[in-house]
Amino acid sequence: MSPQRRCRERASVTTPTVFISYSHRDEAWKDRLLTQLGVLQQQSIFELWHDGRIGAGADWYQGISQAMAAAHVAVLLISAHFLTSSFILREEVPHLLTRRQQEGLPVVPILLTPCAWEEVPWLARMQLRPRGVRPLSAGNEHQIETELTAVAKEIAALSRRATPEPPPANPGLEETGQRPGGQTVRYPGTIKIDICDRLLVDWPRLADALNIPLPDRARFDRGREPQGVWEWLAARDRLAELAPALAAIGREDLVEVLLRPR
Repeated sequence: MSPQRRCRERASVTTPTVFISYSHRDEAWKDRLLTQLGVLQQQSIFELWHDGRIGAGADWYQGISQAMAAAHVAVLLISAHFLTSSFILREEVPHLLTRRQQEGLPVVPILLTPCAWEEVPWLARMQLRPRGVRPLSAGNEHQIETELTAVAKEIAALSRRATPEPPPANPGLEETGQRPGGQTVRYPGTIKIDICDRLLVDWPRLADALNIPLPDRARFDRGREPQGVWEWLAARDRLAELAPALAAIGREDLVEVLLRPR
């Protein structure tokens, strides 16, 4: 078992950790988010980690590396300052995106101020907050606090999913259901991420095709409905039905993702 996995499992025994990546030039925005997240931290829903927690004389680089390895949720505070920080782009973003791809680490980008984020390939593929990708700075005080509250609730929902799990028999593979005859279907975690990122507004049509009851849909976390569909199927050993349902709603592009060689 890797040191990173041991670190995460020790952390998950108590409270999930939320790692916050930001530019020091956006310190004021970070502090506003921390205030809203602090309400939920007081309820022991999660622990917050940012580089302000590194003590005097401590190895700051090691502290950041260990915190990224232990995180259950990562938050990126997006601005031009963030997207031009050599340390963030060289050290933090690659590590967090690798964990997102390989382990399904939830990564929540929050757009603080206007910037050309759509031209950054790794970021353009992600769903940003606030909804509608309207920078926080475009709102008045009430709107900003409302958006930060909504983001805090979403992060809480993601954190609640962070529970200790036994190491899988085949690391990197996810059992998805059974074909007729009992043959197990497996998909890499990267395919789940790709499907959920690209399904977007078509998730209600997919839920209809799969006959997911409305009360069950209402329990999906807001903003993560595609993941909710996937996990609903997985919990019932029905993910083998995903490809036919996607074809039925005209999303052959996603069927091709499921059939991608692995």
